[in-house]
Amino acid sequence: MALAEEIKQMPPLSIRAVKKAVNRGIEGYELAEYVLDTLQNTEDATEGTKAFLEKRKPVFKGM
Repeated sequence: MALAEEIKQMPPLSIRAVKKAVNRGIEGYELAEYVLDTLQNTEDATEGTKAFLEKRKPVFKGM
């Protein structure tokens, strides 16, 4: 349950991407390329960076 709670706090788009990668058997460079192409320009990516710089907990929306 502790792990589930920890995962629940992570960015939903990232969790979705990792699950998709695991299910498809994506590895190494292909995974990195997929994640960067998919997630780099999302609102959650901007929020994560902003929260880090402001030293606060991020509020992810899955967008």
